[in-house]
Amino acid sequence: EAPKDMATGVIEAGKYASYNVTGNMNEMLKALVAFKQGWLDPSGYQILATACYEEYPANPAFENCEQHTRTVYIPIQPV
Repeated sequence: EAPKDMATGVIEAGKYASYNVTGNMNEMLKALVAFKQGWLDPSGYQILATACYEEYPANPAFENCEQHTRTVYIPIQPV
C-alpha cells in the first residue's frame, strides 16, 4: 500500500519497448535518442501517446543520482 501523500496509477497492458540506462538525466536522454534512432525509427513501431515508466532495481533515494540504474519502458504501436 502506498503512503497517502503518494500518487498511484495503473500501468496499462500493451506492447512496450525497453532499454537500460545508468547515469544522470543527461545520460538517460542520450540513451533515449540512441534508442529512438537505433531501434524505434527502423522498427515499424511508434511511441504511443501514453505514459512511459521506469523500473529501478534499487531504491533511487539511496543511490548517487549520477549512478541511478533503471529500465525505461515506452509504450509502442505499429506505424
